[in-house]
This record gives sequence, C-alpha cells and structure tokens, in this order.
Amino acid sequence: MSNKSVKMPNGGDEKINGASIFVIRELGEIEKEESRTSNSCIWGSSYRVYPTETVSDLISKFDDVKFAELTAPGGMLLLVNAAEVTDRDERSNLLDHENTGSVLCFGAGRLAPRVRVREKSDDLRVIWTKLGIPTDPFD
Repeated sequence: MSNKSVKMPNGGDEKINGASIFVIRELGEIEKEESRTSNSCIWGSSYRVYPTETVSDLISKFDDVKFAELTAPGGMLLLVNAAEVTDRDERSNLLDHENTGSVLCFGAGRLAPRVRVREKSDDLRVIWTKLGIPTDPFD
C-alpha cells in the first residue's frame, strides 16, 4: 500500500499508509467542539489524526484497505481495518461497557492497541469472511 495525502486543518496534509490504519470514525461531540474544522478521526499504529475530510472521502481514498463496518459500544460507526486485527477477546465485566461484545486487538501483548465493538465472535466471522479476510483472530 502506498502513502496517501489526507487534508488536515489549516491547509496542511498528512501522509498515511493504509496498512497503518486501525480505525476510521466520525468525531465525537467533544472532539467536534475542540476542532471545528476536523470531520473525522484516523487512529493508526502510532498516531491519531483529525482530518478535514469526511469518513466517506477517506474510505474512497483508502480503497485498498478492507474496512469492516462495526459498532462501538456507544453506537458510533467504526471502520476497522480487518487485516490488522490480530486477536479478539471477550469483554471484561468489570471494565467494559455492557454493550461491548468483543475487544479487538492490533498486535500481541497486554499493551497492544485495542478497540471495543458491539459485535460478537460469530458476527465478526461472518463480516471477515465476506471481506475475504482469514478468521484466525477469532479462533
């Protein structure tokens, strides 16, 4: 995958490689208040950026990435780079929101980045199969 330019606030741009993306999502309410010119969030392997481009623009731009459309526990749409998910854990009854169905990991170890989603293992298998991505993280 090649680097692609993403438009940032104040007229700048950021070069991002699609393989380094974990999640693309809309901004939350607090983020919208903090940056009125940003429209989305890209969370990657060692960064988090807030482009002025919309989520749909970013999906078109990163058309070589296989994004799984998943749902955050609070209901927000998350576009997860399915190829970068390495493992799936059950939710923690003590720590996670009651709507969490899975905790997806990007890497190994307890410090690996994670994202919580509503979908459970069986749902994720179906989505990954439709995308043509191996379902190994769910075994």
